[in-house]
Amino acid sequence: MVGDDDVILHTNDGGTTWEYQFESINRYLGSVSFVDSLNGWTCGSYGQIYHTSDGGLNWEEQESYCWEGMGKITFVDEFNGWVTSAFGAILHTNNGGMVGVKEPGLLPAREIIVAYPNPVRYSMIIEYELINEELVTVKIFNNLGQQIDILLQEVQIPGKHQLTWIADSYPPGLYFYSVNMNNKTSTGKIVVAR
Repeated sequence: MVGDDDVILHTNDGGTTWEYQFESINRYLGSVSFVDSLNGWTCGSYGQIYHTSDGGLNWEEQESYCWEGMGKITFVDEFNGWVTSAFGAILHTNNGGMVGVKEPGLLPAREIIVAYPNPVRYSMIIEYELINEELVTVKIFNNLGQQIDILLQEVQIPGKHQLTWIADSYPPGLYFYSVNMNNKTSTGKIVVAR
Protein backbone atom coordinates (compact mmCIF):
# COMPACT_ATOMS: atom_id res chain seq x y z
CA MET A 1 0.00 0.00 0.00
CA VAL A 2 1.31 3.49 -0.85
CA GLY A 3 0.19 7.02 -0.06
CA ASP A 4 1.17 10.49 1.16
CA ASP A 5 4.64 11.30 2.49
CA ASP A 6 6.29 8.57 0.37
CA VAL A 7 4.87 5.94 2.74
CA ILE A 8 4.96 2.30 1.67
CA LEU A 9 3.27 -0.26 3.91
CA HIS A 10 3.56 -4.04 3.63
CA THR A 11 1.44 -6.93 4.87
CA ASN A 12 2.17 -10.63 4.78
CA ASP A 13 -1.00 -11.77 6.58
CA GLY A 14 -3.67 -10.63 4.15
CA GLY A 15 -4.01 -7.12 5.61
CA THR A 16 -4.54 -7.91 9.30
CA THR A 17 -1.33 -6.06 10.20
CA TRP A 18 0.77 -3.56 8.22
CA GLU A 19 4.42 -2.54 8.61
CA TYR A 20 6.32 0.45 7.27
CA GLN A 21 8.74 -0.61 4.56
CA PHE A 22 9.88 2.74 3.33
CA GLU A 23 9.46 6.39 4.21
CA SER A 24 11.39 9.41 2.94
CA ILE A 25 10.76 12.99 1.81
CA ASN A 26 7.21 14.38 1.94
CA ARG A 27 5.78 13.43 -1.45
CA TYR A 28 2.74 11.55 -2.66
CA LEU A 29 2.90 8.01 -4.05
CA GLY A 30 -0.12 7.19 -6.16
CA SER A 31 0.16 3.57 -7.17
CA VAL A 32 2.16 0.36 -6.67
CA SER A 33 2.53 -2.73 -8.86
CA PHE A 34 4.25 -6.03 -7.97
CA VAL A 35 4.79 -8.85 -10.49
CA ASP A 36 5.97 -11.30 -7.81
CA SER A 37 6.92 -11.22 -4.12
CA LEU A 38 10.22 -9.44 -4.84
CA ASN A 39 9.84 -7.16 -7.88
CA GLY A 40 7.68 -4.06 -7.56
CA TRP A 41 7.37 -0.46 -8.72
CA THR A 42 5.66 2.61 -7.30
CA CYS A 43 5.13 6.09 -8.71
CA GLY A 44 4.13 9.49 -7.42
CA SER A 45 4.44 13.24 -7.56
CA TYR A 46 6.99 15.06 -9.73
CA GLY A 47 7.64 12.09 -12.00
CA GLN A 48 8.99 9.82 -9.30
CA ILE A 49 9.25 6.10 -10.08
CA TYR A 50 10.88 3.63 -7.68
CA HIS A 51 11.73 -0.08 -8.07
CA THR A 52 12.42 -2.82 -5.54
CA SER A 53 13.91 -6.22 -6.27
CA ASP A 54 13.89 -7.44 -2.65
CA GLY A 55 10.23 -7.16 -1.69
CA GLY A 56 10.46 -3.50 -0.66
CA LEU A 57 13.40 -3.56 1.74
CA ASN A 58 15.34 -1.25 -0.60
CA TRP A 59 14.01 1.04 -3.32
CA GLU A 60 15.85 2.49 -6.32
CA GLU A 61 14.73 5.70 -7.97
CA GLN A 62 14.37 5.43 -11.74
CA GLU A 63 14.58 8.36 -14.14
CA SER A 64 11.22 9.04 -15.78
CA TYR A 65 12.31 12.23 -17.59
CA CYS A 66 8.83 13.54 -16.80
CA TRP A 67 8.11 16.06 -14.05
CA GLU A 68 4.35 15.52 -13.96
CA GLY A 69 2.66 13.73 -11.09
CA MET A 70 2.41 10.01 -11.78
CA GLY A 71 -0.96 8.51 -10.93
CA LYS A 72 -1.00 4.85 -11.98
CA ILE A 73 1.70 2.25 -12.60
CA THR A 74 1.20 -1.27 -13.97
CA PHE A 75 3.75 -3.98 -14.80
CA VAL A 76 2.81 -7.24 -16.53
CA ASP A 77 6.21 -8.86 -15.98
CA GLU A 78 9.60 -7.72 -14.66
CA PHE A 79 10.40 -5.90 -17.91
CA ASN A 80 7.16 -4.44 -19.33
CA GLY A 81 5.32 -1.66 -17.57
CA TRP A 82 3.31 1.51 -18.09
CA VAL A 83 2.90 4.70 -16.06
CA THR A 84 0.31 7.44 -16.58
CA SER A 85 0.59 11.03 -15.42
CA ALA A 86 -1.97 13.51 -14.16
CA PHE A 87 -1.63 15.53 -17.40
CA GLY A 88 -1.97 12.67 -19.87
CA ALA A 89 1.59 11.42 -20.38
CA ILE A 90 1.93 7.67 -20.84
CA LEU A 91 5.36 6.17 -20.25
CA HIS A 92 6.37 2.62 -21.20
CA THR A 93 9.42 0.50 -20.45
CA ASN A 94 10.44 -2.87 -21.87
CA ASN A 95 13.55 -3.24 -19.70
CA GLY A 96 12.10 -2.74 -16.23
CA GLY A 97 12.90 0.98 -16.29
CA MET A 98 16.53 0.33 -15.53
CA VAL A 99 17.95 3.23 -17.58
CA GLY A 100 19.17 5.92 -15.23
CA VAL A 101 18.68 4.00 -12.00
CA LYS A 102 20.20 5.54 -8.88
CA GLU A 103 22.00 3.55 -6.17
CA PRO A 104 19.70 1.53 -3.88
CA GLY A 105 18.78 2.73 -0.41
CA LEU A 106 17.08 5.87 0.81
CA LEU A 107 15.94 8.27 -1.86
CA PRO A 108 18.20 11.30 -2.29
CA ALA A 109 16.84 14.80 -2.11
CA ARG A 110 16.58 16.39 -5.56
CA GLU A 111 15.41 19.46 -7.36
CA ILE A 112 11.73 19.32 -8.32
CA ILE A 113 10.11 21.27 -11.18
CA VAL A 114 6.40 21.56 -11.99
CA ALA A 115 4.59 23.88 -14.42
CA TYR A 116 0.85 24.53 -14.45
CA PRO A 117 -1.74 25.05 -15.80
CA ASN A 118 -0.86 23.39 -19.07
CA PRO A 119 -2.43 24.18 -21.52
CA VAL A 120 -2.14 27.81 -20.48
CA ARG A 121 -4.47 30.64 -21.43
CA TYR A 122 -2.96 33.72 -19.80
CA SER A 123 -0.27 32.81 -17.30
CA MET A 124 1.64 29.78 -16.09
CA ILE A 125 3.29 29.05 -12.73
CA ILE A 126 6.69 27.34 -12.73
CA GLU A 127 7.57 25.94 -9.31
CA TYR A 128 10.86 24.39 -8.28
CA GLU A 129 12.67 23.37 -5.15
CA LEU A 130 16.39 23.86 -4.54
CA ILE A 131 18.46 21.64 -2.28
CA ASN A 132 21.46 24.01 -2.22
CA GLU A 133 22.11 27.66 -3.01
CA GLU A 134 22.75 27.84 -6.74
CA LEU A 135 22.43 29.81 -9.95
CA VAL A 136 19.01 29.29 -11.55
CA THR A 137 18.16 30.25 -15.13
CA VAL A 138 14.60 29.92 -16.49
CA LYS A 139 13.92 30.58 -20.19
CA ILE A 140 11.00 30.21 -22.60
CA PHE A 141 11.45 29.08 -26.24
CA ASN A 142 9.08 28.98 -29.20
CA ASN A 143 8.48 25.87 -31.32
CA LEU A 144 11.44 26.79 -33.55
CA GLY A 145 13.80 26.68 -30.58
CA GLN A 146 14.23 30.47 -30.45
CA GLN A 147 14.46 32.04 -27.00
CA ILE A 148 11.52 34.41 -26.54
CA ASP A 149 11.69 35.17 -22.81
CA ILE A 150 14.06 34.87 -19.87
CA LEU A 151 12.22 34.74 -16.55
CA LEU A 152 15.14 34.42 -14.17
CA GLN A 153 18.92 34.32 -13.97
CA GLU A 154 20.14 34.65 -10.40
CA VAL A 155 21.57 32.80 -7.43
CA GLN A 156 18.81 31.59 -5.12
CA ILE A 157 18.74 30.07 -1.63
CA PRO A 158 17.53 26.53 -0.84
CA GLY A 159 13.78 25.99 -0.63
CA LYS A 160 10.68 26.28 -2.78
CA HIS A 161 10.49 29.01 -5.43
CA GLN A 162 7.81 30.11 -7.88
CA LEU A 163 7.80 32.13 -11.12
CA THR A 164 4.95 33.33 -13.32
CA TRP A 165 5.16 33.40 -17.11
CA ILE A 166 2.62 35.78 -18.65
CA ALA A 167 1.65 34.14 -21.94
CA ASP A 168 -1.29 36.31 -23.03
CA SER A 169 0.80 38.32 -25.51
CA TYR A 170 2.00 35.18 -27.33
CA PRO A 171 -0.01 33.46 -30.07
CA PRO A 172 -1.50 30.01 -29.44
CA GLY A 173 0.88 27.16 -30.11
CA LEU A 174 3.65 24.99 -28.71
CA TYR A 175 6.37 26.47 -26.49
CA PHE A 176 9.05 25.08 -24.19
CA TYR A 177 10.42 26.07 -20.81
CA SER A 178 14.00 25.43 -19.75
CA VAL A 179 15.15 25.43 -16.12
CA ASN A 180 18.89 25.24 -15.50
CA MET A 181 20.05 24.59 -11.95
CA ASN A 182 22.88 22.62 -10.42
CA ASN A 183 24.48 22.59 -13.90
CA LYS A 184 21.57 20.50 -15.22
CA THR A 185 18.87 21.63 -17.62
CA SER A 186 15.29 20.36 -17.48
CA THR A 187 12.82 21.20 -20.22
CA GLY A 188 9.09 20.83 -20.66
CA LYS A 189 6.40 21.50 -23.23
CA ILE A 190 3.90 24.33 -22.88
CA VAL A 191 0.71 24.57 -24.93
CA VAL A 192 -0.72 28.08 -25.21
CA ALA A 193 -4.44 27.91 -26.01
CA ARG A 194 -7.11 30.60 -26.18
